[in-house]
Amino acid sequence: KKIYASFYQKAVDMAGSTKLTEFEVITLAAILYFSQSSVDMVIWETGLGGRLDATNVITPNISVITPISLDHMDYLGKTVEAIAQEKAGIIKEGVPAFSSPQDYVVWEVLRKDALSKNTRLLKSNDLKKIPEQSVMKGDFQKVNRGLALAVGKFAMENYDMLGIKGSEKVRNQSTEAMEQLFNEGMDNASLFGRYQKINLNDCISVIDAAHNIDGLVSLFNAMLMDPEMSGDIDVVIGLSKPSDRREILERCVEFQTEWERDKNG
Repeated sequence: KKIYASFYQKAVDMAGSTKLTEFEVITLAAILYFSQSSVDMVIWETGLGGRLDATNVITPNISVITPISLDHMDYLGKTVEAIAQEKAGIIKEGVPAFSSPQDYVVWEVLRKDALSKNTRLLKSNDLKKIPEQSVMKGDFQKVNRGLALAVGKFAMENYDMLGIKGSEKVRNQSTEAMEQLFNEGMDNASLFGRYQKINLNDCISVIDAAHNIDGLVSLFNAMLMDPEMSGDIDVVIGLSKPSDRREILERCVEFQTEWERDKNG
């Protein structure tokens, strides 16, 4: 906490009279911290979109794009094509880029953007199933883990070409050994607020940061398929002012109806 507070203050001082958003201050603080730390690699996650995101000042070794759907429409655009164009903003000239499987119209936007930047755009494959020992559950992890594995394998095979620090640590390791370590890491990885289960007084609460239609559908499907989940259910959701809030609430009602039929029928 002291380190975070220290670099946060440094970022505020550096900004001076320039008005920055909270996310921009945190991003600047992170840049200051990592520039002074001996780390081999940093994974940057965009806050909103891509093209105008604070993290987009960084030129990465690899750009990674997760599934794109209607999201943050007040800022990114009213159509999935417009949103895809904003997300494509993280694709850099000559820097390899990965994408999870996308709808055709989205993929075409990404492909054309990558082509214009002389960039190699690669597509990951969804996993057929999530290993039983994996901490992170949910059907949607087939997409996430498939993308992470594809990017990880590419990085392991191209450390020197990508100019990634620490390549000497893996140069003498066999591909099989590295893949085993990578899978073990994936099995034990966890992410707060993503299908996070909390058991209190024999009552299981599932906390998830789903905030758009596709995210909600994935969450609800995961819960319906989860053998640990049964009994009565209450859905509690917090919304700001999303333009699709009516559809979000309708999906919640549909989910409760389906739950009563399938789980308590």
